[in-house]
Amino acid sequence: MNAHQVLREIGRINISQTTAIIVKETQHDDQPFVDLRLYFADDNGDFRPTKKGLHLSRIKFLELLNDVLIPYVHQLIQKG
Repeated sequence: MNAHQVLREIGRINISQTTAIIVKETQHDDQPFVDLRLYFADDNGDFRPTKKGLHLSRIKFLELLNDVLIPYVHQLIQKG
């Protein structure tokens, strides 16, 4: 069994100086995942993950994106 491995950071949204939402591409047992998680800055300023977040297979992430998020963005654009 392979260990959980972070492949790369996809992006981040800073909420404040001490909190951020960080999106990472990960792999576990040779399967790709997307991790969207709330992070906090420790006393040294290094960001550490919290338990608050989502860890989705790439397929489930694409379902969330295509079936929920993109239609919602289209609704927001239409509302102006």
